[in-house]
Amino acid sequence: MRLGTILTNKLTESSIERLRSLKRPTPKDLESFLVEFHNSKPGITENTFGACRTGEGLSSYQVLVDLAGNLVGATVVDLACGNGALTHLLADQVGTGGKVIAIDMSKSELSLARERLAGRANVQFIEAAAADIPLSPRSAQAILCHLALMLFNPIAPVVAEITRVLQPNGVFAAIVTEFSTSTFGELRSLLLDSLKIDGWEPQYLALGDPQTKDPARLRALFAPPNFDSFDSNLFQVVLRGSASELSDLLIEFFYHTILLTEQTREKLRRKCESILGIESTVELPIFLRTIIARRSDE
Repeated sequence: MRLGTILTNKLTESSIERLRSLKRPTPKDLESFLVEFHNSKPGITENTFGACRTGEGLSSYQVLVDLAGNLVGATVVDLACGNGALTHLLADQVGTGGKVIAIDMSKSELSLARERLAGRANVQFIEAAAADIPLSPRSAQAILCHLALMLFNPIAPVVAEITRVLQPNGVFAAIVTEFSTSTFGELRSLLLDSLKIDGWEPQYLALGDPQTKDPARLRALFAPPNFDSFDSNLFQVVLRGSASELSDLLIEFFYHTILLTEQTREKLRRKCESILGIESTVELPIFLRTIIARRSDE
């Protein structure tokens, strides 16, 4: 599959300097950074992961839809929907008798999603935070979240909202990144080192609640009495392209590279290319983790 187009929009210098001046940003400050990032680069997640495939040829978006099971006729929430890549698949899956409610905090992402799904009567878009879902209790049979759960901080209010909105026996399904082992994780470590070169302190820029990075702590979030079952598994997708193409794509994808100077970004790009190799086509394995939890039958 063709690699995504490199996106060139940037945060304003004033936004970057404001973040630098905070020294130790709060979770709310970092949430604002995430929203600004996605407003400046709408579609960035699909731009990278839309080209990734499993050994069976599936995208991570399709893996998530399949994980959730039969959704025909269901009311489904796409939490942190981005530009609507997952929303599109879900709209097809639920059919005319179902409904997809796509929620995101980024106006720019939602704008792309609305364009993409224009004319689809079974899709509704809402600008809102995951910790404050504007839906009635027990109003959804399923909630899906693609590559966003690990960015929410704190996570407890988000899980509380998921619990509130799901119907009894409803399903929560998500996919999160897994950096612990893989070249993808090594490239991310290079980014963290690059932040130090430019005077940033990476430990204060970490995105997401630490609970979402640990499978055991994730399980505890979706435990009884609110949830009857929980399962989580690793799977792999592969991104293919030249070392130069992949380096450019990943540098655009990783949130914090937008904070680097051009000189440091270029040094990072060269290091990434060196790690990826000299072959005309490089295969970069990326490990992701599925999460599926079933709401208890109250």
